[in-house]
Amino acid sequence: MTPSGWDSDTRYRDAGHDEMQIRVYRDWVGGIAEKYEITREERKYVAYSVQAEIPLVIEKNKLLGFADIGVRFQAEDGRGWWQFYELKPRIGSIGGVMRQCEATDFLLRRIGCKNYEVIALVYADDPKAILLEELFPRTVLLKRKDAS
Repeated sequence: MTPSGWDSDTRYRDAGHDEMQIRVYRDWVGGIAEKYEITREERKYVAYSVQAEIPLVIEKNKLLGFADIGVRFQAEDGRGWWQFYELKPRIGSIGGVMRQCEATDFLLRRIGCKNYEVIALVYADDPKAILLEELFPRTVLLKRKDAS
C-alpha cells in the first residue's frame, strides 16, 4: 500500500474512531502526569509516553502498518514495556477485532519489538463487547463519553 493508501483506506472506518482516539490519547497524557503504574513479569513500570498512529517500520524503512495508540512504560532499571491499543468504537465482527489485534502482534514481532501487549479497546455498551471480552481476554471496556 502506498502512503496515500493508508489515508484512503480509512474512508470506511467508523466516524467515531477519531473521537475515541483523541479521548484515549488525552486519558493517557493524564495517566503519564499521574505516574500510572502497571506490573508485568514481576517488575513495576510507570507510564512514560503516549503516541497516536505509531508507524510500524521494518529495516530499509518499509512501512508495515500503524498502531492506533501506543503507551510506553519504563521500569526503574530502564527496561521498557509497551501497550498497543486497537481502538474499535463499534464492533462489526468479534473475529475481525481479534484478527486485527493478532495481525498487529504479528507485525510487532516481525519488526523485533519485545516486552509489549496488544489490547482491544471497545466501548462497554457495545452489544458485542462482553462476547469479545470472553473470547479475547486482552480486551478493555471503556465507558462512553464525549471526546471534548
